[in-house]
Amino acid sequence: MEHKEEVVHTEDSAMAVDEKAQAVVHDATARGQMLTGYEEFSWLQTLKAFKISVLYCLLVTLAGAADGYQIGMNGSIIAQSGYVRQFATTTTADGKPALSAQELVAIGGTTQSLGQVVGMTTMPFLCDRFGRKIGFYALWIILALSVMTECLSTSWPHWMIAKLLSGIGVGSLQFLTPTYIAEICPPKIRGALMISYSWWFALGVLLAPIALQVMNSNDPSDWHLPIYTQWAHIGLMLVIYIALPESPYWCATVKKQEEGKKLLKRINGTIPNYNVERQWAVILCTVEHEREVAAANAGGKWTDIFKGRDLLRTMIASWCLTGSQFLGLTVLNNYAAYFYQQVGLSNVFALTAITKAPQLGVVLALMVLIDRFGRRVVACTSLTLMWICDLGIGILGLVPQSSQVKGLLVFLAAMFTCAASVASAIGYGFLGEIPSQRHRVHTAGFAAAVASVMGIVNNVMVPYMLSKTAWNWGLKSTFYYFGLGAAFAIGSWFVIPEPAGRTFAELDEMFENKVKPWRFRSYRTATQHAVDAQRRAEERRMGANTDI
Repeated sequence: MEHKEEVVHTEDSAMAVDEKAQAVVHDATARGQMLTGYEEFSWLQTLKAFKISVLYCLLVTLAGAADGYQIGMNGSIIAQSGYVRQFATTTTADGKPALSAQELVAIGGTTQSLGQVVGMTTMPFLCDRFGRKIGFYALWIILALSVMTECLSTSWPHWMIAKLLSGIGVGSLQFLTPTYIAEICPPKIRGALMISYSWWFALGVLLAPIALQVMNSNDPSDWHLPIYTQWAHIGLMLVIYIALPESPYWCATVKKQEEGKKLLKRINGTIPNYNVERQWAVILCTVEHEREVAAANAGGKWTDIFKGRDLLRTMIASWCLTGSQFLGLTVLNNYAAYFYQQVGLSNVFALTAITKAPQLGVVLALMVLIDRFGRRVVACTSLTLMWICDLGIGILGLVPQSSQVKGLLVFLAAMFTCAASVASAIGYGFLGEIPSQRHRVHTAGFAAAVASVMGIVNNVMVPYMLSKTAWNWGLKSTFYYFGLGAAFAIGSWFVIPEPAGRTFAELDEMFENKVKPWRFRSYRTATQHAVDAQRRAEERRMGANTDI
């Protein structure tokens, strides 16, 4: 009799635990956090299960090499002798053809940065209305036109048009790629896949000076051949964009239910026991909750990205990229070859490659570690390191030049570029994962555009800073960025949160509850409480069965 009473008591306790677990799960669902069933998968389990999703993400990031190659080529080719002879409008003191500071402003990074702003602020409307895939096709057409214009250029106004088109295409690529990745990959491995875009970007940046070094050694007068090499990237991008599926999250946002379910099956259908209906319900739950919150706050328009908590999310999404610009990215990345040339170093293309090569290893390590150790500390440390390198390089400009000083310069420049690559990698990831779903493309586009606006300012000023016929600041140019970027380096520790492993709905909860950025990592969301409650209920049921 006592045994029967004990069994009944155990069953009653298990039922009570089940009811409590259900209540916690219902609370999470009410917050837009419906459980997927994959919350307790490890990083490796997630990678194996969602292999098709991972493949699509890796394919779209491969296009980042074209982005980096265009940026790298734009900054390096202005030091190529054949290019200078073709586009020069002035001469040096000894009568050699030269690019004036004004011309460098026009055909250098300024026009490209202006194009990036145009692409980042206009393309989101196209992507929001017609989908992410249409956005990829549109930017591809623009990039193809830019390379065609470069090939046909005979004077600097032609080149300026090419750079404007290139900027529009590259700017669109820079915000749309992380947005797309964030929407089709699971949160557990989102960081690694977003960082892979920056790895391909770094590879593209590295390949540009290497290609120029090789071709320059064969025929310094032939500036067309380096331009022609861009067609290989353009062709590869088209193949990739044709293969990509549309984003299921976009389908949910525009209420294309059947198309969204078909896309989920295409992307994740190989996962054993994958329930398309349940996973579609998870996406809808997040999207509908955001709509309800927006309606309650009299919001719902794209201009919400400039108001309240959405404004904070826009600022955070932009922080690393904009901070990098304020810390002198343009000097030691975009104009690296010209910078080394103006401070008296030889083999500038080789030096550019040497200082950029470590980026590949650093970003690769970041891919492996970012989901385990998070973004916040790494991002803040990288911005702080860039700030310190600015000071160090500036000090080198005050001492007599020697082989030791030049060696230290190359070391600090390599350190700076590695730190910048980390900050940029995480920054591009933030474009995709920090915004709310309803405003993802608009937030990503405008957040990236803020950085590009500063890029325009830098691309106007840097040629004057470095040109021996203008301000001729040389190494001391980085003192300017040491002062200008202090707020971003120090402020990052108080602004940047930790989004690693969080779903969009979990991030929504933390921003809605005004959680401090430095407390994101330790904050327990409704999803985590629901997972814990279900685990306890399962353990209790197993215990009850054992007792029986």
